[in-house]
Amino acid sequence: MKIKVNQFYSNVDCPREFVCAYCGVRVYVTDPKDKRVRFCCDKHCENYHKHKERYEMKPRGRETSGLRNYSAKDMAIKLYKEKKEAEETENIGGKK
Repeated sequence: MKIKVNQFYSNVDCPREFVCAYCGVRVYVTDPKDKRVRFCCDKHCENYHKHKERYEMKPRGRETSGLRNYSAKDMAIKLYKEKKEAEETENIGGKK
């Protein structure tokens, strides 16, 4: 079942699932009268729009936990350190 929420969300599935843009909580909506598509409550909607710059780079969801805040240079450094750590742990047993 598709419903119209507003001018930006015209054809939205009725039982739907989304991640709150403010706190990152996964929300599951089953009621067709419930028009939420981005935030889990009104308080989060107000706070997000008042202080939007604070929440832009906050990681969302479980899949990208903590990786979104790294720049390209920082990510390269992080991957290099992890690779070096992995090589060191392999060589702990001794070289043959």
